[in-house]
Order: sequence, then structure tokens, then C-alpha cells
Amino acid sequence: LSFHYNSQTITKFINSLFVKVLSQNDMNYLQGMVETIIREMVINAVKANSKRVYFKKMNLDINNSFQYQQGMESFKAFLIGEMEKIPTELKDNGLTVELFVKKTDIGFKIIVKNNSGLLPFEEERIRLRLEKAKGYSDFTDIYMDVSDDQEGEGLGIPLTVLFLKNSG
Repeated sequence: LSFHYNSQTITKFINSLFVKVLSQNDMNYLQGMVETIIREMVINAVKANSKRVYFKKMNLDINNSFQYQQGMESFKAFLIGEMEKIPTELKDNGLTVELFVKKTDIGFKIIVKNNSGLLPFEEERIRLRLEKAKGYSDFTDIYMDVSDDQEGEGLGIPLTVLFLKNSG
């Protein structure tokens, strides 16, 4: 499945896809968790693409750490203020998100990817969040320790890890 922006139609389609896939494989108990994690991954992929549109629009070099910091100070305001324009701008800039689902011998492989390259400092932030998330044992730990809200509330990766951990 390939799309530019995560509309309600796309979200409903993805959810219905997983309802069918999980029910056909006697895994209905994972439905809520899978929907939540996929939604988070899709939002992050669209947000990363939107960031590229924003930096281009502001004539900022996303690869320059100083300009990156400068741009990130107003990126959230752009996401909120330009919400209606972003889908068109993503499409006009050829930025897409793709969802792949593949059945394997031991379950399913789900991949959500965009066509924006991951910057080294973005990858470092993700790795740090993943490593930190491994130490959480419940939701309270996450909410008490949200310290990185540069691009959002900082809950996505820790919640995803906790969901996966708790579901086995």
C-alpha cells in the first residue's frame, strides 16, 4: 500500500486489512496493539516526509545541524497550521509512505517506510529512544520520563516497545 498522507480512509483501510489478516490467523487478540503500532509508524513516516517539505519551504539545509535545530523550533507549528496543505505538498514533492505485510514461517513481517532518507542525528535519536524504552516496565515509567518532545510528545517508540514486550 502506498500513499502520501495518513487520511481517515487510509487508516480505516489499514485497520480492516489487519482485522482480516489477524482473524484468518487466529491472532485477533493482537488487533488493538497492531493498529496502535502501525498508526504510530505511519504518523512518524508522514511526519518525517513533512519535515522535508518544511525545510525545503523554509530554505533550510536539513543536513546542517544548526539549521536543523533552527527549523525544528517551528516545525510543530507548521504541522498544526498547515495541516490542510501538507497532503498536497507531500504529493507535489513525490514523498510517499509504503506499508508492506509479508507472511513468514513464524508470523508476519510488517514494514512501514517512507522515501526520505534518515539523517544520522535522527537515527541516533531513534536508537537512544529504543535503548531507553527497553528499560520501561509499565506505562507510568514512560509518562514520568518523557524528556524529548522535539518532534512530538516522545511517547511513540517507548509505547511501541512496551506493547511488543507485553504481547510477547
